[in-house]
Amino acid sequence: MSSKVKITASQAKQRIDKFLAGFYPEKSRAEWQRKIKNREILVDNKIIKADYVLKENDEIKILPAFKFSSIPSLPRKEISIKIIYEDSDVVVLDKPAGVLVHSAKGVSSSFREENNIQATLADFLLKRYPKIKNVGENKTRPGIVHRLDKDTSGIIIAAKNNRSFDFLKKQFQERKTEKEYWALVYGKVKHKKGTINLSIARSKNKFGCQTVIDTVKKEYLRSRSATTFYEAVKYFNDYTLLKVMPKTGRMHQIRVHLKAIGHPVVGDQKYKFKKLPAVDLKRQFLHAVRLKITLPNGKIKIFKSELAGDLKKFLKKVK
Repeated sequence: MSSKVKITASQAKQRIDKFLAGFYPEKSRAEWQRKIKNREILVDNKIIKADYVLKENDEIKILPAFKFSSIPSLPRKEISIKIIYEDSDVVVLDKPAGVLVHSAKGVSSSFREENNIQATLADFLLKRYPKIKNVGENKTRPGIVHRLDKDTSGIIIAAKNNRSFDFLKKQFQERKTEKEYWALVYGKVKHKKGTINLSIARSKNKFGCQTVIDTVKKEYLRSRSATTFYEAVKYFNDYTLLKVMPKTGRMHQIRVHLKAIGHPVVGDQKYKFKKLPAVDLKRQFLHAVRLKITLPNGKIKIFKSELAGDLKKFLKKVK
């Protein structure tokens, strides 16, 4: 595969992801979109998005996977994460918004540090607990048994050894944990309590997004069942504060489900309606406030996280 392609007049005026999928049919369009997202594709030495429309004489450069040396480095931000609880088996953290839980496969902690790329929660764990690097099934997420979205704050638990990892993972798989989030959503939710049972699959139209599906039509063969319980905590003029308890743990589940019932999460840029008013909030109003779980030592523990400062501030404005 050539590492450079010069665009001719006949090749111009089409999306770069579509062009690459046609030019190199051995890779799917989705794979090329992932490479673009991972910054492995440059146009005239600049980072672009999958919807970039090619122009005549554009030069596409295909970089080796995760080699970003020719890309302008990002300002590195050291992160500080509060530890709620720890023992010899587990550590419970209060993740701030804006921090990735882990990076893409193949991007090491040392590589991110050398290239000034922001540290992740996994980096924080590795620095504090070096032995955790061998815990779990994937080196990019050592000891991590569940995840929070980058812009979701709150409680997350990690295992310090493989015995604990397997113990915790089994609880999440068997849905024996109790997870509780607070979400501020647009509009007044009609029913004070409710259950959302809608299967979730990767969106065919929006890369990196999930969607709810009609299981009867069987449009998505790889959909997964998903259940979310919710309860109204407080009503405002234009919003409702919800307590949300996901029974399953699908990617973006809470955000996708709440949008599906007509009440997207305030501040969510990925799952929203076009005509919703802009808000003075830099991320989605979603916080993991409570986790009830059995620890490897047999003790049943309930961990709590206070609502993040930016979300508190926004609530005061709403009031």
